[in-house]
Amino acid sequence: AGGLCSGSSVSEWRAFAEIAEPLLSLCPFYACRSRGQPRPFFQARNGSPEPPRRGPTYYSLDFRGAHFVFLDTELRPDKNDPQTRWIADDLAAAGGRPVFVFTHRAVFGAAERYVMGTADTWWHPIFVRHKVRIVFSGARHLYHRLNQDGVMYVITGGGGGPLDPVMARRQVTAGDVAATFNHFVEVTVSAGEIRCRAIDLEGKTRDEFAV
Repeated sequence: AGGLCSGSSVSEWRAFAEIAEPLLSLCPFYACRSRGQPRPFFQARNGSPEPPRRGPTYYSLDFRGAHFVFLDTELRPDKNDPQTRWIADDLAAAGGRPVFVFTHRAVFGAAERYVMGTADTWWHPIFVRHKVRIVFSGARHLYHRLNQDGVMYVITGGGGGPLDPVMARRQVTAGDVAATFNHFVEVTVSAGEIRCRAIDLEGKTRDEFAV
C-alpha cells in the first residue's frame, strides 16, 4: 500500500500471498475492497468455504458461530442503493450470531481523510438495529476506538505501513482511544463476551475492551 502496491493486479496479490504465507498457513484470510482496486481480492485458506452471500463487491459469511460482513466503501452509501439494501437483508438473516463488519474507509473516526460522509446516515442505524458488535476499518494508518450508540468502531490501520497522525475531523471524546502506533488487534469470542486487545510490535497491550 502507500503507493508501493495498488492491489489492482493478480501479480501483486501473488506476491502478498508469498510474503504472508506463514500467517495464511495458520488461519483463514478474507479482504474487503479498498480504493484503487477494481474489485475485491479475497482468499480463503485451511478449507474455509467460499462466501455464500455476496453482491458484486461485498459479501458475508458465517464462521465458528459468528457472522462476518465485508463491505465496499468505494460505493457511496445511499438509502436505496443495492449495497445498503443488501446489508439490511443480510444482517436480518444473521440469526442472532455475534456480528463483525469490515470496511476500508471508516464510518466514524479521528482521521481527517478517508472517513465516509454518508455511511453514518444510512449504515450506522442499520448496524444499531441489528446489534452489530464491532466495525473494523483501515484506510488510515493509526488506531482509534469509539463507541457510537452501542456499536464499537475501530480503525486498525497500523499493520505495517507508514503511520498517520491523529487529526481532529471528529472530536475525540472521553472514552475514545486514539493513537499512532503499529499494531494488530486480537479478538476473543466467548459465551456472552467479545474481548479485543490492540497489541503493538513489542507485544504490549495498548488498548483493551470488551462488548
